[in-house]
Amino acid sequence: MMPLVVTGNPLWFVARGTGLVSLVLLTAVVVLGIVTTGRWSSQWWPRSLVAGLHRNIGLLSVAFVGIHIAASIIDPFAHIPLRDAVVPFGATYRPLWLGLGVITIELAAAMIVTSLTRHLIGGKVWRAIHWSAYALWPLALLHSLGTGSDSRAWWALATEAGCTAAVVAAVLYRVRATRLGWLSRRGLSLVMASGVLTLGIWAVDGPMQLDWAWRAGTPIPGRTPRVAAVVPKATPLAAAATGGLIATGGATALYLVVSKDPSVSVTVTPTIDPSKHELMVERGGQPVCSGPALVGLASITGTCSGIAVTITLAQSDDGSLVGTIKTSTSLP
Repeated sequence: MMPLVVTGNPLWFVARGTGLVSLVLLTAVVVLGIVTTGRWSSQWWPRSLVAGLHRNIGLLSVAFVGIHIAASIIDPFAHIPLRDAVVPFGATYRPLWLGLGVITIELAAAMIVTSLTRHLIGGKVWRAIHWSAYALWPLALLHSLGTGSDSRAWWALATEAGCTAAVVAAVLYRVRATRLGWLSRRGLSLVMASGVLTLGIWAVDGPMQLDWAWRAGTPIPGRTPRVAAVVPKATPLAAAATGGLIATGGATALYLVVSKDPSVSVTVTPTIDPSKHELMVERGGQPVCSGPALVGLASITGTCSGIAVTITLAQSDDGSLVGTIKTSTSLP
């Protein structure tokens, strides 16, 4: 059997890399913007230097976002058409989380246009629109966590945690520097702490879980939609299965169909960690359960919502995969 691997598609790596760099640059823009509004300066960091860095890093982030969008559209794995890069929440690839990224880009475009036309629209209008920059950052962070394929990688988590810490520190500095009462400052600090805690709980229960790709709406490469069929619940499987490897763009997935009941299928999709792939069982085209899987040279073992699944595979003379699928108890 061929091992499941994550292939080195250059466009996929470019999209992922520029996306994370864009988040770091946007974080720097937000932090410098908060510091600038607080009129912070020192002997070594005059306000003119802070303002210049704010402007130049903002332009650099736009360049990286442009590369990120272009690579995501061209890359065949995510298969994001140009329309989905403009209209939010309509994509087939993780629609909610990709949509948040689209909104982030559109808000950034609005700020750029209004900044270039500030002399025409006036300072008050420009300032009101420019406040949307503070909505850009949380949307970009959620987009990074929800859409990124590296959500469980320590370096991606460390980067996102560092960005969060930087923004929180800047906001707390700004709150302390304002002429708010003690109760107001405590209230704002409590709201921010609650938001960070909620974000952390969601990240652990969501993007950091093995089945997040399926829950987020990642389409399985090479699969075609099927109409749901009404079939009786299956008994514990001990059946022959046939299938093959599906290779498209950035990943190679394993797809198997139970011979005695073709409505039941098993898909194993690779993740960044080669020892923890994602297993999903479907019946009639509808998800039944999912969970982590360990892939060996000729077998796959995993759990599907608490049900142990064992897949033994061999390669036939014609190159297709054959074998057996066993479950410890009846599927839901």
